[in-house]
Order: sequence, then structure tokens, then C-alpha cells
Amino acid sequence: MSAPPTPSPSPKRRRTLKQAPTAPPLINDVPATHNNHTLKALAARPFARTVTFRPNGTFLSGPGRGRATNEEAWLRTKVGTLATRQCTHCAGGSGPFTLCVVIEGFFKESCTNCHYGGLGSRCSFRLGECYLSDFTNKQWKS
Repeated sequence: MSAPPTPSPSPKRRRTLKQAPTAPPLINDVPATHNNHTLKALAARPFARTVTFRPNGTFLSGPGRGRATNEEAWLRTKVGTLATRQCTHCAGGSGPFTLCVVIEGFFKESCTNCHYGGLGSRCSFRLGECYLSDFTNKQWKS
């Protein structure tokens, strides 16, 4: 009788540690209903201001009510740069927030009020209007 064949060694598997999921940021004192990359990137920035709403402004947040774009706009209003002058829609009183805020490199240069509700394409900053006062930063959309 012959000896049973010895099993060939199985390839060693690398153990990868899964990162624990991070808690979603707080949006208007309620955990965000979305936890996407944009919200995480915005939440990592220092807060610059308190978000204030227009008298007729409503903000939908919470389970089943919040849209990712609305939560992004709220958080961006808290951490972004105040525009030196308002875009056309903010100047006309549109949007839920009292301030016209932008962050270079986010939302294709649209302000937070226009980004709210997924309407960033209407923002006059996206159309090439100047929103910063100094020439060290990007001022015009190419």
C-alpha cells in the first residue's frame, strides 16, 4: 500500500483589516442620512460659521427626507468661503440659506444655495461670474 498523497500547501491569504465605518456627520444636529465621500471630505474641514436659514427657507433632513445634495449644501455652508458678492439667485432671495458660500473644487463652483435641491447648474458663478476678491485664487470659470 502506498501512503496517501500529501496535500499541496494552499496559498497564504493576506489578512486585511476592514476599517470600521465612520459615523455620518451631523447635519443640523441630526446624523446625515447619507455618508458619501463628499460629506466626509466636507466634515473634515474646520467649521467657519453657523448656518442660518432665510425666513421662508426650509431644510429637509433626516431619514427618508434628506437628499445628499441638500446635506452637502448645508455642510458646505458651514465650512466654505463666503462669496464677496452674491450670485444672481442668492441676491434675488433664492435658496434656504442666508449666505452665499462657495468652496473651490466642489460642486463645479456653484454656491450652496444653488446646489441645494440639485440645481447647481443655475448658479451664475458656474457661468463665469467672479466670486472672490483677490487674484491669488481662481476667479473665473474657464
